[in-house]
Amino acid sequence: MNYIKTKKNSYIIISILLLQILIGCKRASSSRQDKVIAQRYADTANKYMVENKYDLALSYLDKAITHDTISADYFHNRGVVKSQLEKHKEAILDFDKALDKYTVYTYDKGEAESYCMRGANYQSMGLYEKALEDYTKAVTIDTINTNCIVLRANLYFKMGDTLRACEDWKKAKSLGDDWGRGDIRLYCK
Repeated sequence: MNYIKTKKNSYIIISILLLQILIGCKRASSSRQDKVIAQRYADTANKYMVENKYDLALSYLDKAITHDTISADYFHNRGVVKSQLEKHKEAILDFDKALDKYTVYTYDKGEAESYCMRGANYQSMGLYEKALEDYTKAVTIDTINTNCIVLRANLYFKMGDTLRACEDWKKAKSLGDDWGRGDIRLYCK
């Protein structure tokens, strides 16, 4: 009797293990499928971003994120869209999420761009010290990001630090950026 009961329990345990394996395989394939779906939504969102149709882009990025919560790029792009819609607090939250993902999975220009964009949103909200901190992080990661260098220069100037503003404008100019050219002539020796 014990032998039959033990054998029955063994079958139950083996069945449970097989079921868990099958469920795991299903989740893995579903995850791959979700990533494909998410990318399709993101591609559509990018098309709308180029067309300046930010409300539509936002809805497609929301859908992309429901299918892939790991991609830093989707959170970054949604932050960009929210920034364009002047939803700065919400944009900052998305850049925070993107930066969390970049920190875990990679360390690259995407991360630098998220710092730069988050900094621009802080600046739009009048949070200059936080903006400056983010611009500096971005420029530290990507030393040739002229967009962020110029944004930091303009913020330094706005904060009354003409010396640092001139250093950044000159650096951006040396990298081929003309944005600060007029400012250099007016304010830098």
